[in-house]
Amino acid sequence: MTKDKNKKMNIFKYFKNYKWQISLYILLVTLGAVGDIFKVIFFARAIEFLTIPDGIKHALIYMVIGVGISVAQRLCWWLTNVLYHKYANKIVSEINTDLAAQSFKLDSTTYSDHDTGTFVQRIVNDPVVIIEHMSQLIDSILSFISATVMLIYISSLNYIIALCLLFIIVVSIIIEVIRLKIRKKNKVIDRKNNDKINSLTTEIVRSEKDIKSLGLEGKLKEISQENYSKYRKHRAKMDITDSNFWAARNAIIDIGNSLTLILGIFLMDKGLITLATFLIVYANRGSLWDLVWYCGHIANFVLEIKVANARMFSLFDEVEFVTEKFGNVDLENVVGEVEFKDVSYSYKEYEKIAENKLKTKKHTPKERKVISQNKVFDKISFKIEHNTTVAFVGKSGSGKSTILNLMAKMRDVDAGEILIDGVNINQLSKKTLRSTISLVNQFPYIFDMSIKDNLQLAKPDATEDEIKDAL
Repeated sequence: MTKDKNKKMNIFKYFKNYKWQISLYILLVTLGAVGDIFKVIFFARAIEFLTIPDGIKHALIYMVIGVGISVAQRLCWWLTNVLYHKYANKIVSEINTDLAAQSFKLDSTTYSDHDTGTFVQRIVNDPVVIIEHMSQLIDSILSFISATVMLIYISSLNYIIALCLLFIIVVSIIIEVIRLKIRKKNKVIDRKNNDKINSLTTEIVRSEKDIKSLGLEGKLKEISQENYSKYRKHRAKMDITDSNFWAARNAIIDIGNSLTLILGIFLMDKGLITLATFLIVYANRGSLWDLVWYCGHIANFVLEIKVANARMFSLFDEVEFVTEKFGNVDLENVVGEVEFKDVSYSYKEYEKIAENKLKTKKHTPKERKVISQNKVFDKISFKIEHNTTVAFVGKSGSGKSTILNLMAKMRDVDAGEILIDGVNINQLSKKTLRSTISLVNQFPYIFDMSIKDNLQLAKPDATEDEIKDAL
């Protein structure tokens, strides 16, 4: 895939068809955040009037306005929820479909190089993670702005208390930054462990008959326990680390609450602040602590979105996820003559590409090094005439299935060429190749649907009589 095409594959491509709905969503969330600011100001004014003679009438007016703003906020939040659930699911569905379609284009080597969980996570889970976190990111950014405005407002009331609060906020944010750096490293490991247990679980469920017939329940139970335990232990370690940082941050915030109270009493005693002003500041201190929470949330959501986005669209990366390549030659009447000419092939194990390289897209195909290989064929040649039956006989692992996979272009030869009716299969179109060669594996896969539906995958317009004949 070219660099230009790679750049086009990002999450924002899927937002274009819903730009008006997304714009309305952002507007409603913004109105809700602005409502928080005005609500605080109006309730603050109400408190001020309550502390002066004959001010109760004005206080009631401001309180009624504040309540009206709260009702309007509830309406905005309800509408944002409706918009989110209606259109987020559509966007996720479109991403799921495109990723699944891309997975159909990958060659067999790509599938054998990766765990099943790798594809499940990228196709099913990562799109949901991105959409959910983008919604939460918008909420957090607007709430952060709202909390910042509150800090400015409190500074206008009394700069001494504001400076004290600002110091506590800065210290708490530094702790949050350190936590996020550690979490970023842990998250990469967590994703890999999660992929592994998803793959293992999928394979166990799909192979339950073979597991039982071979008496492997005990062994696979041990393997499952080992992998699940490894995943849970690392997840517990990650959560405990977060909890430790949160405990430290919350302790500092509690100290900040106490210092704000002590400082307020001291300033009132010196006549530097009124009771009404202090009550306004102390009642809204929670909005300031939100600055710390939202800083952490914003950084965390950005991290999750970047990781999920890189993982998701790495399926379009030709270096790690190689797609099938076909020619454009169509054969009208296939005779069926097959010839192998000096074909060589080896099963290879490639060096894994680091996740940070996938995110930056700075890698090249040359970086994917072969770390081991097992040569199956070395310049093998033979010819099969049409209308003949040929059997390949040999011990397990001798290359019988590999010949068929190479013939069907499920795998590409290292050297030599394979011809069908004298045409190199690399020149044949996908339509010609797939309609000419059919492989029936030793263990045919049955999809989780009725037998009739499984048969109609091959021929959607099959009649009842044709289905009965096939059965």
